[in-house]
Amino acid sequence: MKKAANAMKATITSRRDILAKLGLSAAVLYASPTLLDLSAAHASGASGGNSGASGGNSGPSDASGPSDASGPSDASGPSDASGPSDASGPSDASGPSAASGPSEAECNSSVESCTE
Repeated sequence: MKKAANAMKATITSRRDILAKLGLSAAVLYASPTLLDLSAAHASGASGGNSGASGGNSGPSDASGPSDASGPSDASGPSDASGPSDASGPSDASGPSAASGPSEAECNSSVESCTE
């Protein structure tokens, strides 16, 4: 019984090892173009449509200049009018409000000093 349990444990461990190696390999393959800065043209060694020639030492081409600005786009038409809004109901009655103090203009124009 112990022998079967050890064999099963070894099988699970080897599966985990294989899956770990597979995952690591997939991650390396996925990241390698970014890490090594390889594009499809550089990786194949050919450039353009001439697939029979080896583009070996041709190097990168010069960058093209900026393109011309495009013209303005056409104005859009007016939007549809919205319908009337619903009437609001009466607001809840509130109690009397507290009196406020004098405004800054009243304090500055009076002879008396305004301190609170």
